[in-house]
Amino acid sequence: MTLSYSIMKYMSQTSDDIVDADTGDTPIVANRRVLVLRALRISGLIAFLVALLLVCPWWDGFPVPRSHVNQFLLFGTTLPFLWLLGCRKGASKVWFACLVIIDAVPLAAFQVYRWWLFHSQSSISVTLFLALALLAFGLSVFIVSDLLLRALRDRLDISHRDPANPARFRPLRDTNATSRWRGRLRRLSLVAGAVVVLMAPVFLAPALTGPVSTTATAPEGDLPARPTTIGSEVTWRQDVRGLIDVTAGAAGPILLTKDGVIALNPGDGTVLWSYRRSGASYLMIHSSVGDSAERPFSHMVTSPTGRHVALRVMGPKELDQTAYADRDASIDAVTIIIDTLTGQVTGEHLSNKVWRLQLSDSAVLDGTTAYSLKDGQELWSFTENYGYTGYSGPAGHECFIEKVDSKQRSGPFTGARITLTSDSTVRITPKRVDVALSAGFNEIPVLVNGWTIQPKNPDDALRTGEGESWEAQAVSLDSLLGSGDEEPVDLGRITSVDHDASHRSGVLRTSESVFDPATRTVTPVSQYPGLAGAATGIDATVQEGKHTGAFVIRPGDGSTGITVPIEPGSVSFPLEGEKPDPFNSGEDLIFLNAPGITLMALDPDRKIWTGGYGYTHTYRLYGAAGGSA
Repeated sequence: MTLSYSIMKYMSQTSDDIVDADTGDTPIVANRRVLVLRALRISGLIAFLVALLLVCPWWDGFPVPRSHVNQFLLFGTTLPFLWLLGCRKGASKVWFACLVIIDAVPLAAFQVYRWWLFHSQSSISVTLFLALALLAFGLSVFIVSDLLLRALRDRLDISHRDPANPARFRPLRDTNATSRWRGRLRRLSLVAGAVVVLMAPVFLAPALTGPVSTTATAPEGDLPARPTTIGSEVTWRQDVRGLIDVTAGAAGPILLTKDGVIALNPGDGTVLWSYRRSGASYLMIHSSVGDSAERPFSHMVTSPTGRHVALRVMGPKELDQTAYADRDASIDAVTIIIDTLTGQVTGEHLSNKVWRLQLSDSAVLDGTTAYSLKDGQELWSFTENYGYTGYSGPAGHECFIEKVDSKQRSGPFTGARITLTSDSTVRITPKRVDVALSAGFNEIPVLVNGWTIQPKNPDDALRTGEGESWEAQAVSLDSLLGSGDEEPVDLGRITSVDHDASHRSGVLRTSESVFDPATRTVTPVSQYPGLAGAATGIDATVQEGKHTGAFVIRPGDGSTGITVPIEPGSVSFPLEGEKPDPFNSGEDLIFLNAPGITLMALDPDRKIWTGGYGYTHTYRLYGAAGGSA
């Protein structure tokens, strides 16, 4: 009782802490502490209602474990129960107010901690946690203020019907007109200030911790074309720390690092735009054919023209178990779509790390749902029983690969039957066609700029023999579906299709020829002057008894290509035995044909394992300006 009495004694004093309000010398309406409590009560109620309105739409946002929600509901529903108990006649309202504080403060703080934990694990801001924290804190401010006002009313022995009742929800009566208006303004300012203080963290925290991006103006005039020949000199060089992957945008190379995405000017290697997401873990995107195991594709998927790029960010680690229980339908990642000309984020939606990811020129297919590349709006979805996995990568200009059925009987994959579907909201009857699969480990359809390779004879799609030649043709996916009028281009007899060489060079590379979708020309590999037909890698030599080497691209037609000497001691691995191979491109050595430039990247510390996820090595990037054959 001593604590309760002391608090009420303090609250009943006027602003000068001298005159006691219960003597009648000073009206209760002039007690600043009472005014503050009444303002806090109103602001707490407003914050609670706003948080309640925010929780409803954010509830369907990024999912949180059900155990977290149940825990909040368990402790959160205790608050109104304590309020009802404290409002009873004769109840110790101060003690119940203390119990509310003991319950609400840890509850709200724990929601903020969970928000921070999820963000630190994934860079994803789960604003639902902040809304729940505001919900608990706003409700507690309302309850505590109301209980203290009721306790003061009981101590002063004021009837609940009395106009001077400090606990009443209606304004306190003030006979002085001047002071009445002054009091109203004061109360309004107190309420507004308290509401701002309570709600500001909910909106400021995600804004201050979200992605940081710099955009650019779309270039005017014609965009640069991909070089069809290899330049003989390096036009620029730069070091990039934490390089994960590179791909070709619409106007130059796009780099993914551990810090985010950057676009380079092909002319001088300067940064055109950037998208940085501190703490994010970028996921490898996978493809699958029929019932086969998933094959790694890339960390980035571009549209056929390269105008948009899509990538995935890993969700919080706490969702792994939830996702594993229902890996096909659960949410554990976020897909981000970026305009490669401007760096503007055009879409961001929930996803799963195992879902397929395809891009046409106007839409992205993520799992079973298509979204607009222009504004990120959902366009349409397949039926619920339709599979989430399948081919990932660039699709047709106006269509997606709905399904891939492998034709394997024994031995390596050679062909598949794919089902094409329109990317538009205007649905077209899907069509099944036969296409060739890439050779080797990848064994997925090869698509470049909306074109693929198809057996001229349908029976060739059933081959199982390795090394057997067959008649092939390059075809447009849109034409196969019936939405385009491009004629097939004969490729002659081939034995295989190379996915990596095609993907990195921007042309369709077969065992015997190179098809350029931009020019519709076919060139034998031995006569092709560009990257697709070249031998690439490190060429080691011995000079004066010491091993030296060079970073090289040697075109198949015998032209000069490019040679970049490697300074002795500048790499951590021995150079002996290193020889260039036909299009040798991987994680350690990267070759990319992008608009305006041929990009070469070398990891000088490729033999040093750093462990864990992420890339800490500093890559050497070289840009070589080529030309047109």
